[in-house]
Amino acid sequence: MQDQPETTTTEITQPEPPTPPEVRFADNGKSRERAVPLDWPLLVDGKEMSSITVRRLNGSEMIAFQEAMKEEAQNGDGSDGAMLEHFTGVSAHVLNCLDADDLLALKDAVFDFLPKTMRAGIEQEMARSQLPDS
Repeated sequence: MQDQPETTTTEITQPEPPTPPEVRFADNGKSRERAVPLDWPLLVDGKEMSSITVRRLNGSEMIAFQEAMKEEAQNGDGSDGAMLEHFTGVSAHVLNCLDADDLLALKDAVFDFLPKTMRAGIEQEMARSQLPDS
């Protein structure tokens, strides 16, 4: 029997990707979130929900929000809860169960956290819709 030459295998591994830097928002005296007290608290799975925290989205979250709103407009429920879910982390189902006054208070809080250009566009639309028909 002939001796087989010894073969070695070298495992090639990919280098570890660099760890991304830690990024946080600097304190500029402006709050990125706000608790909205509910005048009509809910019981969710037996636990009282007496306020809902609304937070400002970062850039990538805002892009995802806009894409989700386009998709929901085409084939989703398009409910206020579906929109507010992105800013609160509370499910659309729970948000749609809120009292109408609490839902409006939550929408007002979200409006304050929208990017300036989105707020301006919404305000222009609202002003146009209030003009008398010619």
